[in-house]
Amino acid sequence: MPAITDTLSDIDIWLADNAPVDWGNLFPPAGGRDIAQAEATLGRALPAEFRALYEWHDGSPATPARCVELLPGWPFLSLADSASHWAQRNKLYEADLDETGACFWWRTSWLPLAYDFTGDMLVAEISPEATNFGAVFHASLENGPRFFEGWPTLEAALDDVADTLAADDPQPLRGLTPVVDAGRLTWR
Repeated sequence: MPAITDTLSDIDIWLADNAPVDWGNLFPPAGGRDIAQAEATLGRALPAEFRALYEWHDGSPATPARCVELLPGWPFLSLADSASHWAQRNKLYEADLDETGACFWWRTSWLPLAYDFTGDMLVAEISPEATNFGAVFHASLENGPRFFEGWPTLEAALDDVADTLAADDPQPLRGLTPVVDAGRLTWR
């Protein structure tokens, strides 16, 4: 198993103990059929880290009232919603994509992990051929990729979250501080 499974377990325990409403809003793990269906849509296998993420929990509801902000300010998408956003973004940029599946605004090798309800997404580069393979970053609908607003890997992102949540006096992570209110974790 990838090293992130320990970090995901730590986050799971923290959410259950401190943000039980959000913990309850997380979907159960994605099954083999869910993963196979997403991989068929994406046209590629999920890298081990991302497979482990979705085998931990298959995201959260895609509604502001029930979504879980796993990464600061970003509601965690289910694998089915991720594949749906991926397909929508491909259709949006279809005329602009080159033969490699890339344009300034989008790459077909980006996996949406989270969506902010305004069109922006937190994505991961899942093509092993990419120089930034595994990177997690902000894909702005208006401004294109914002590589500097992210992490080099999913493991690094989740380690930052776990460390911040475990701190007695949490410091801001990416400018946002975790706050629990009525059993819900938000980042402000």
